[in-house]
Amino acid sequence: MSKKNLLKNTFIYSIGEIFPKIISFLLLPVFTSYLTTSDYGIISYTNSVMFFLLVIASLALNTYLLREYFNTESQMEREKLIGNVFTVTLLFNLFLLIVSFTLGPLIVKYAQLKISFFPYFSLSILNNFFEVFSIVPLIIFRVKEKAIFYVVTNSLRAILLFVVTYVLIVHFKWGILGNFYGRLFVNGGFAIVYIFIVLRHAKLNINFKLAKKALKFSLPLIPGSIGFLLMSMSDRIILERYVSLSDIGVYSVAYTIAFSLSIIIQGGYRSFEPEIYREYGKENFIVFIEKLHGLFMTVIFLIAIGLSLFAKEMLLIMTKGGFVSGYILIPIILVGVIATGQNAILGSIIIAENKTKVSSYATIFGGVVSILFNLLLIPVYGIYSAAFATAVAYLVMNLIIIKGMDMKVRFIKFDIISILYFAFLSIGAIYFFNNVKLSIPIIMIKFGLFLASLFLIPKFYNLNQDFIRNILGKFLFKFKRSDV
Repeated sequence: MSKKNLLKNTFIYSIGEIFPKIISFLLLPVFTSYLTTSDYGIISYTNSVMFFLLVIASLALNTYLLREYFNTESQMEREKLIGNVFTVTLLFNLFLLIVSFTLGPLIVKYAQLKISFFPYFSLSILNNFFEVFSIVPLIIFRVKEKAIFYVVTNSLRAILLFVVTYVLIVHFKWGILGNFYGRLFVNGGFAIVYIFIVLRHAKLNINFKLAKKALKFSLPLIPGSIGFLLMSMSDRIILERYVSLSDIGVYSVAYTIAFSLSIIIQGGYRSFEPEIYREYGKENFIVFIEKLHGLFMTVIFLIAIGLSLFAKEMLLIMTKGGFVSGYILIPIILVGVIATGQNAILGSIIIAENKTKVSSYATIFGGVVSILFNLLLIPVYGIYSAAFATAVAYLVMNLIIIKGMDMKVRFIKFDIISILYFAFLSIGAIYFFNNVKLSIPIIMIKFGLFLASLFLIPKFYNLNQDFIRNILGKFLFKFKRSDV
């Protein structure tokens, strides 16, 4: 693939991954307007459990397929490879489906969960089963460089999910079940489409020797994926034991708004990741990475400050009732989101240094820290400690990566200054405006604080207007150049 196509496809893939997240974010007002805080808590809890199940269900074979496809020379062998991975994944998920429906009700009863297996967990398990059908087809689009098909498929599914869920909840008054059945109808329908795509590009087969080789490669990747989920999802699972479903719903809405910033982070990461690998090893790499980090983190901090200052107003506009109280949680959760932005740079550097084990260890350790903090603090401080644990886990993960890097980064001190400024501003805004009614003067004061941040944050990273224009021009111009 040429450099021009690489950048073009990276941009298109970013849209394909970001657009469904935007659609999911747009569903938030629907959920919070027509569902109770307890309903949203049930959705959030079952989704968290299913994410873990999905990681196990995939067996990380998608990564193996993506890597091994280009090591396979003939077209026939490639088709057999795709067919073998799809067949193994499908058979394992049929087994997992049977086990889940057999043991699921017993586990729910034994654990004394507040959420019943039927209909909530049963529908979630079916959704997970159909979700697995998408793994191989989306890899096919990537290895065959069909970025447009990738984006169209992902986006169409997201749009249909929005429409069907909206109709079931709002017009048919299905309530919380509208969310579960809406996903089931869309995922079930798309499973047929995905099977058709696989059959066009693969020859279904079971090759035990190849399957063993694939699993030997992929299974060690699962702990790292689970570690990441432990950081981002374990809080809601642990919360179920100590707080009400209503509190979980409030926490989940705050979490959704705070992590909307990840849409920008992922888009930026997809754009600059190839540039980091391309520049790595060159004489001016340190200068390049420090300036790139400064610009990226400036954007992240400014958006985080905006979300933090106007969190209460956003919740008043987008939600109703008890959800509004979650505005206090948003700044705390945002610290963790900011850390994920920092990790996008650090993670790329550690991979460029070929130290993938450090990244895995950091993720697993971050997951352990998240669980320990949640178990120790949630019984005492509830949802507030869950927000704090998420932030601490991501920061610890980044510190481990920094410790394991060959390159000595000097920009961390700027991140510390910016985080302290963000914390000071957020705590001040919560304290002074906590019991103040929404008014034009208050909004103007907050807007003034944001404008001050617009001036200060770039100064923290020693950025100037000429550099910002040059670096943005560089990345945008590369999409247009025909000789790259």
